[in-house]
Amino acid sequence: MKNSLPVYRIIAEDLAKMIRQQKLPPDTRLPSESQLAGQYQVTRMTVRKGLDLLQGQGLIYSRHGQGIFVASGQRKRPVIITGTWDDQTMPLEIFPNDTRTFCLSAIETAAELPYEIFHLPFAGFHSMLNELNLRYPDLAGVVFFRSFPNVLATKDELNKQRIPFLYFGSNQFTESTGYNTLYCDETEMMKALVGRLKEMGKRRLGWIHFCNKRPFMRYRYQCWRKAMEHHRFPVLPESVMEFDDFESFRQQLNSAKADSLPFDAVCLSTGPEATWAFQLLARFPVSVGCIDNPYYDEIIGIDLCAGENGGRAIELLHQLTQCSTETISEPAVFRLTQ
Repeated sequence: MKNSLPVYRIIAEDLAKMIRQQKLPPDTRLPSESQLAGQYQVTRMTVRKGLDLLQGQGLIYSRHGQGIFVASGQRKRPVIITGTWDDQTMPLEIFPNDTRTFCLSAIETAAELPYEIFHLPFAGFHSMLNELNLRYPDLAGVVFFRSFPNVLATKDELNKQRIPFLYFGSNQFTESTGYNTLYCDETEMMKALVGRLKEMGKRRLGWIHFCNKRPFMRYRYQCWRKAMEHHRFPVLPESVMEFDDFESFRQQLNSAKADSLPFDAVCLSTGPEATWAFQLLARFPVSVGCIDNPYYDEIIGIDLCAGENGGRAIELLHQLTQCSTETISEPAVFRLTQ
């Protein structure tokens, strides 16, 4: 079968294979560009492109006036993971659980590739944006952990410096934008959640808003409506409830009878909201769900599989370093908690 890879990739992979198999031991001088061009019957520019790829992977290095040599050890290129945590010195052990597992998985995957992970709070990352390549020489790329506005605030400078970047988070922000993304498809998540409630025999599903002025909460409500339509559940006006705060919700429940609520299952935007609702609804025969990691086992939620997605984000970023002209957009992994 004919190899469909570009010739420079074939050259790079052939040499990389010989390096891995020790057919080209460390500190061995490679054939010259002219020799390789003659061997593969291509131009020196094509050969140079393949060698640049290997040098970016840390497999080879150049000595001025002497040639190109096999690296004695695989040099690790830095990769930055940035998010909305506050303290640059905060150890991973006290990160929120999903952030911590995402970063640990990224570190594990990076160890198998030529990368070293640095996790930076966005404020610190943004403050050094104009000198990233000075602070982190040969930077391979940046992974944004949620908060798409952070991408918008830095994308122009990253593109100017030709630094690949990838966003992990809700597809609320990434639909039709053309950015590199590992996106959480919240409509599919909500369909899975509503489907599980349907399997449990629930027939009157509701939605509760709390101070619901934030765009992502409104977006999740629209995802819920799509999921209800998908599973052929009617959306009744009385089943959608909105409260200014949790105290007003508690007061209404205090005066309600156990069988008087207009739903037998209710969905909410976030894990904290679902937790508060679950506590207040304890005396009612109502199931609670959310498209978030729940705080109680009894809440039906979505495991965002941050561990698996952390490793996947690094794999996708690695693809970007190999073929920078392609835009990558793939759905993140998720599972129901029940």
